[in-house]
Amino acid sequence: MFRGLKSLPTFAAVTACVLIGGSCRASVISLNDNAFNPRATCQYMPAGLKVNRKFLLVNNSSQRRLLRVTIDPRLSTAQGTVKKLTTIELARVLEPHKAEQVSVLLDTPAVPHNSYYSLILSVHQGKTLCWLHTESFILVPQGVEGTEAHFAGIDPSTSGNWLHHYGTQAFYLSVQNGTASMNQAMVTLGRGSGREQYNDTPLGNLQEVQIAQKFWADKPVQDTRVPYSAAGFTKRIAVAFSTQKLPEYNNLTHKSFTFNVPLVLRAFTTDNAVHMFSLYFLDFKRENLKQRLDLYDKQGQLLDSRQIPPFGDGLYMRYRIKGSVVAVITPETKHSPVCSGMFLDPAPSHGFLWSKE
Repeated sequence: MFRGLKSLPTFAAVTACVLIGGSCRASVISLNDNAFNPRATCQYMPAGLKVNRKFLLVNNSSQRRLLRVTIDPRLSTAQGTVKKLTTIELARVLEPHKAEQVSVLLDTPAVPHNSYYSLILSVHQGKTLCWLHTESFILVPQGVEGTEAHFAGIDPSTSGNWLHHYGTQAFYLSVQNGTASMNQAMVTLGRGSGREQYNDTPLGNLQEVQIAQKFWADKPVQDTRVPYSAAGFTKRIAVAFSTQKLPEYNNLTHKSFTFNVPLVLRAFTTDNAVHMFSLYFLDFKRENLKQRLDLYDKQGQLLDSRQIPPFGDGLYMRYRIKGSVVAVITPETKHSPVCSGMFLDPAPSHGFLWSKE
């Protein structure tokens, strides 16, 4: 038996609080649970099921209010168009200084893969618009085409000693000549988005034009921050995946300059299992490198975005994922982006929409 929707806090919790004042002006208080980084992660919703969404109407005035609540669902298609779905309308009478929780039962559309879904919520008093707000979600279907990513925290202590800690299912490391890697039939790590040949996805624009590596030292080092990668994983080579800067010419100033190309890495899985996807970052020369990590599904929809903390001592950014994800590492200084390696390991599936736990 799959878990019922009532056990999922994303669906059961009140999503917003609408305050109706004397002049029918309103403000919105979001009650999401992403306290660590409120704007970092997307909201997921299961595809092809009935989902209960809730919000709170609050009349903080001394007058009785008759309110009309409208929920307008919309689905973005693979062709880039927006499809309007059945609108839901409710009427509520609120006494002075009273509140009412409103529940809306949504029939989410069945989709073949992750799809963008939005709810346009509005509240009217007569012809006056009191409140307008849009909530956005990623619809996740059951099966191998459904993708989720949940941030699992940072590991600042394992450093370069990844053996016996990471990579039991797959690993992908930068070495002096090529890569050191292990993949399985249904679990693959690599560079690039893997979707460059498709024109119907934003990921087609993320192809690395200048694939490169960053060499800090030509010979093995004893620095434990550097991951084992050479001579049967007995030696540490200070090298990382990176990109070359591209030249550009400004027609207005008639000056040439260069710009950084983001580093694109991918983890594709088709085993319908949950994995721990870990990326190791090392600022070997302690140059105060600053980078942003964005995680996408194969359709190019943003799943998570966050700043990478200072990584002079080396750290792992860890995600529990199901399905296939593309990691885009964007530098925020003059330096090119770096990532020393990627790893996949088994992970618990609690908190995932289609989990059996």
